[in-house]
This record gives sequence, C-alpha cells and structure tokens, in this order.
Amino acid sequence: MTRTVTASVFLVYSLAFLLIGLQYPLLTDDGQFGPGFFPRTTGVVLVGLCAWNLYRERGAESAKPQPLDVRDALAVLALIVGYVVGMHLVGTTIPTFLFAVLLLLWFNRGHLVANVVFSCVLTIVVYLAFDVWFRISLPEGLFTVGGLP
Repeated sequence: MTRTVTASVFLVYSLAFLLIGLQYPLLTDDGQFGPGFFPRTTGVVLVGLCAWNLYRERGAESAKPQPLDVRDALAVLALIVGYVVGMHLVGTTIPTFLFAVLLLLWFNRGHLVANVVFSCVLTIVVYLAFDVWFRISLPEGLFTVGGLP
C-alpha cells in the first residue's frame, strides 16, 4: 500500500516536471535542440518509469512490507523541486552542482570530499555533454550568474 502511494506521488511529480519542461522552447531559432529538450526528455522518461512502477506495484503485494521513510522521499522531492526552480532562476550550472552535492550529502553521509568532487565532475559532464557536444542550449535563468548557463 505505501509503495503504491509513493509511486503515485512520484507519478504526479513527474507529470508536473513534464508540464514545466513544456514551457521551455524545444528548438532554438537556428533549429538546434533548445533548453526544453532535456526537461521534456527527462519528464517523459520519469512519467514512463513511474507509471510502469505504479502498474507493477498494484499487482504485486510484498510478502515482507518495507517501512516507508517519509523523510528520504520528502528530501528528494524538495531537492528536485529546488533544482527545477533554481534552473529557472539562475540557470543550470549552479543548481546542478547544489542538487548533486545535497543529494549525496543526504544519502552518502560521511564522505564530504568524495561527494563534492563527484558533484563537480557531474556538473562539468552535464555542461560538456549538453552545451558543448550536443550543442543543446541549457536554461540560463532569470538571473544568470557570471555568464554560466
């Protein structure tokens, strides 16, 4: 029962994420993928995975119920909402780093240096993959900081 509720909550969140992603333009003026490409793609994948998980959970009753840790679910939800709002306000780079480091600090306690290093590497890889290699414009936000996307 609790897993079905959790899956339902994440499905609703995923639909909201997809709707927010639809507000960004899919293509730039020169026909390349724009800032809406990644949020739309991620939103579709999230909705699909959550719907599949919900379908799977409705038919399967666990023999051994697992306790629901609401704090972890709420922490992840808050971080994701903060990430989306942060991208809208200051662009992609800073929220990506903060999301990764805070998520890792929550679930991987006691490894501060490794968490920060991994978050830096992830942020650089996201920038290189989308902005440089795929030439997909990342959301710049209302208050772009230091020219970072």
